[in-house]
Amino acid sequence: MSFTEAIHLTPLEFGLILLVIALAVALFLSKRAGSQVREKDVQTIDFEGLKEWVKESESICETFSKNLQEKRKIAKRLIAQLDEKIDQMNQALNKLKDKERPPYEEAKSRDLHPLILEMADSGVHVSQIARWLRIPEGEVQLVLDLRQFGHREDLQPQSGRPPV
Repeated sequence: MSFTEAIHLTPLEFGLILLVIALAVALFLSKRAGSQVREKDVQTIDFEGLKEWVKESESICETFSKNLQEKRKIAKRLIAQLDEKIDQMNQALNKLKDKERPPYEEAKSRDLHPLILEMADSGVHVSQIARWLRIPEGEVQLVLDLRQFGHREDLQPQSGRPPV
């Protein structure tokens, strides 16, 4: 287990913390190198400035930690919602699979137009209707188009006339 996994930090968060530490060290070294160090200067190091930096960095870390915890809660809630949606979709899919498809011979012997219209009205897509009834999509679309344009007489079963 790596260090970032042990403290539950993402690589971006870990990088930001390292950047803050590097900037603090660079600032400290530049102040130290910028001033000429004498014996009496060593005794009068400004610890108040360092304490202020430490307090500010602790405050930033606390805020960062709180934000991270909130984001984790949100992510867990979203994952739970997604799992719930997946379960609902699987249940709906199982219901569709469980519905008995009419056998080909049975579908062939009866008038499919009312069944096509009923399925379309319930929101089933043309391709799915064609698959379930084992008829061409064009036939399903034709029945729906005829209803749309008001040709109800064309939807009646044709007895004795060959299809056009």
